[in-house]
This record gives sequence, structure tokens and C-alpha cells, in this order.
Amino acid sequence: MFTHYESVVKNIKPAKYLTCKRIREPTATPIGFDDAMRVHERLAAKFAEFYEKAALNPCESEKEGFDGLNYLEVKKIIVERVLEKCILCERRCQANRLSGATGFCGVNKTARVSSYFLHMGEESQLIPSGTVFFSGCTFRCAYNTRL
Repeated sequence: MFTHYESVVKNIKPAKYLTCKRIREPTATPIGFDDAMRVHERLAAKFAEFYEKAALNPCESEKEGFDGLNYLEVKKIIVERVLEKCILCERRCQANRLSGATGFCGVNKTARVSSYFLHMGEESQLIPSGTVFFSGCTFRCAYNTRL
């Protein structure tokens, strides 16, 4: 079940987050959400091949360039952009969580994930979809008929 984690602990494979830090985009810092998503797509396409290369020869992956943003930094920028105008739930209240605002759901910038999983629901076009439950979320958006 945890074979990947065992291989990381035994130094057989590198941790994926460390690999993310080694994949770089040698362009200017993406400012907006759309720019960051385009860079993310390019880096995501490189990840599988780069990870396999790093797993086979960890020293070789250290030789990659150090210019530009790395894949992990791009992910951070995307999260920050989403939190500036929150769209995490169906309500899409656009609360600026980075400035401390509380969203319609009652969750602020210190939101904690209670659970997450791939949802294998009813609609074939959406399978699988990511499902995230935040601790503190009141489900007011789903259960309040006076929206």
C-alpha cells in the first residue's frame, strides 16, 4: 500500500516534492492565475519523465538549471491567486482569504482539510473528480435554501 513512501524512505526514489523543486520554467514570474496555469501545464507535462530520470539517477537530476520558477513555486502562486478570490466551493464567493476575509462557508485563510479523495460518482464525464472537505465548513451553500 505504501510502496512509494517506502522507496522514498529507503532512498530508492526521490520525494516527489523535491523533484517538483528541480523542474523549472526559465521565464518571468507568472503574475495572474491564467499565466500560472499555463506554466503549470508545461511543467506538469515534464514531471513524469523527469521523475523517472531522477529515480534512475538522482545525481543527474541535480544538474538541471536553476533559472526561473520551479514547479512547486508555480503551484504556490496558483494557490495564492485562488485564495485572493476564493473559488474553492460551489458558492465561489471570491473572499480574499489572504487578507484575512472569511468566505461564505465560514472558513478563513487558515482552512484545514478534513479529508480528500477521488470521487467516483454518478456522472461519467466527471469521473474521477477531486473532492475536498474542509474542517469548519458549514455546508451552508448546499443546505441553505435562502441563498
